[in-house]
Amino acid sequence: MDLTPKKIIEKANEYIINEQHLNLIKDAFEYAKKKHINQFRKSGEPYLIHPIAVAKILVEYQFGPDTIISGLLHDVLEDTDTEHEEISKKFGEDVANIVEGVTKITQLNFTSKAKAIAENHQKMILAMTEDLRVIIVKLADRLHNMRTIEFMPEEKRIMKCRETMEIFVPLAHRLGMYRMKAELEDIAYKHLDREGYVTISKNLANTKEQRNKDLIVVINDITKFLDQETIKHDIKGRIKNIYSIAKKMKQKNKNFEEIFDLLALRIIVDKIEDCYQVLGIIHHNFKPIPKRFKDYIAIPKINMYQSLHTTILTENGKIFEVQIRTLEMDRVAEIGIAAHWAYKEGKSKQIEQKEIAGVLKWYGDIIEQAKDRDSLANDDFLINIKEDLTANIFVFTPNGDVIMLPKGATPIDFAYRIHSQVGERCVGAIVNNKMVPLDFPLDTGDICNIRTSKTSSGPSDSWLKIAKTAQARSKIRTFINKRDRDLLIEEGRKKIEEVLPEYELGKKLEDSDVKKYYNTNEIYDLESLLYNIGKNNISARSALNKLSGKAEIKQDEATLIEQLNKSAKAKQINIHGILVDGLNNSKIKLSNCCNPIPGDPITGFVTKGMGIAVHRETCSNILKSDSNRLIPVYWSSSNTNQKYRVHLKILTFKRNNMVVDIINTISAQGANISNINTSSKNSENIIKVGLDVLNLNQLDKLMTKIRNIEDVYQIVRVNK
Repeated sequence: MDLTPKKIIEKANEYIINEQHLNLIKDAFEYAKKKHINQFRKSGEPYLIHPIAVAKILVEYQFGPDTIISGLLHDVLEDTDTEHEEISKKFGEDVANIVEGVTKITQLNFTSKAKAIAENHQKMILAMTEDLRVIIVKLADRLHNMRTIEFMPEEKRIMKCRETMEIFVPLAHRLGMYRMKAELEDIAYKHLDREGYVTISKNLANTKEQRNKDLIVVINDITKFLDQETIKHDIKGRIKNIYSIAKKMKQKNKNFEEIFDLLALRIIVDKIEDCYQVLGIIHHNFKPIPKRFKDYIAIPKINMYQSLHTTILTENGKIFEVQIRTLEMDRVAEIGIAAHWAYKEGKSKQIEQKEIAGVLKWYGDIIEQAKDRDSLANDDFLINIKEDLTANIFVFTPNGDVIMLPKGATPIDFAYRIHSQVGERCVGAIVNNKMVPLDFPLDTGDICNIRTSKTSSGPSDSWLKIAKTAQARSKIRTFINKRDRDLLIEEGRKKIEEVLPEYELGKKLEDSDVKKYYNTNEIYDLESLLYNIGKNNISARSALNKLSGKAEIKQDEATLIEQLNKSAKAKQINIHGILVDGLNNSKIKLSNCCNPIPGDPITGFVTKGMGIAVHRETCSNILKSDSNRLIPVYWSSSNTNQKYRVHLKILTFKRNNMVVDIINTISAQGANISNINTSSKNSENIIKVGLDVLNLNQLDKLMTKIRNIEDVYQIVRVNK
């Protein structure tokens, strides 16, 4: 058991020449060793084994010192008392941010309900857009955990394997990291379908001798033909990984004995022109199987993979897949993004990130989508990312540019992938020189020409059914929502102009007038005011009453509302720590339906004869209430020791002492438990806890601690 950085440094020294960087890696090792002392893995080994293994994986791919250091430290924020600032001070802000990003991903749960899964996917993708190295370190972390997964309980092992197949395998594939992808697949498959895995393994072992004989024959034949043309080359034989064989058996509905192309011959040459020359020689001397030729050199895969693929039939009836590529293509095929992002002295993260976005078009698209607030707020953002991580078709523009789309995509998807304005002005499409409807399904090799018009009225609701990509649907929905909003604003303008002459404000209403009378928690600009009037959330007369200081309201509410409309902004803090503008001695209560606590965004609701009820802004009751009764309220910044009631729902796998662990964790964070009850459903526990906390900050920290308890897989704040 080697608990030293020796092997890491030896391997890193092959490509890192800066002694200072090597010393930083050694320092990171000592730091991790100190932080993880007396911590052990489920196997009983010292915990330090894990970060060392993660760093070794990163060194094998020749990533830079910051990435290697992040691999050594990736668990210190989650499992020790280390703070972000401490890492930043010792190893730089880049390392601290990567470690924090990995920690956040590690805390995500991908096995809970659909909405929670979507939110977690979004957080993971956003971490990836901020720095791709976050995902690279996480992939190395997952690979080593999968290598030692047999020490996990069966239920959790199955969960992790499914998660690996659904999330981390597609990510490794999109990053072009074939070796990692294949190993992750095989380990996960071994635990998800042990019988299938064992069957294929035995069949491979039983046929190995004959396979090797066949391989020697075909390699000798190809070598003879290439030597005759004096083409410098190297030939390797590679068996398909077990999961890819299982996948093919399922897709083709065939038995193992019916899968003939188990072996792939890889021919490595010096130059691209040699690739095509070798292809001609192969096809001349062997019988190529129709429809099995693919040119990934002219049109690389979305993960940068380049190679010529053909499948041949030998004289003795054996079938082989042949891959022809240069040495650099072979390197990219094995290690993917690492081949382009190998360590370069003096390169900043920003420069590298820009370069990678250029090399990986799908990654550049994700970064652009992540900048789009409308996309981020939309669930389709996550679906779109998943589409980018699955199989694509290749469609050409008239200029020969390649646009990658998921199967079933239409000209509308194609138009929006080019640019939002092309999509919005789209009036027709020509595919392969023929006019086609906008719902025409595109296929690989199609040449698509989008017809646009500046006078187009833009997308309609029917486009949402035609579009197959989440990106197009999101853009269409954004356009329609904006158009509908503009119509409501215009409607609001007409309504307010009808009654405006009656008021002191005159005939022209300015933003400054609105801001003067409406707090930012309610309506903060003229456009929003007009929109709410157009949507009938507030009447034009009611809005102008408030803006002019007139208060045409019921007698039992008159005193309270008049005080709110006073120009003087006197503030009173009540016993709950709530501030209200222009209010004196009114009764205020915190609503039991949503239990707001300091730090929650809140709003007040003027009740009939009961004062002001304070709700969280997201409370379903407040969202359905009369907006004319809503008033701005605030939490005081004054320190107070008052505690506030909250309710949590915790989902866990069944195990002994789970409730005890949760109670101890809550108590250790200084929160008081008011009630706790548990119920069971299938293999999970549902634990509901009522507790008293000081503020949202304390609650967030407490929820993080509970989330880190073994076998807890979801925790949410709920209403009573």
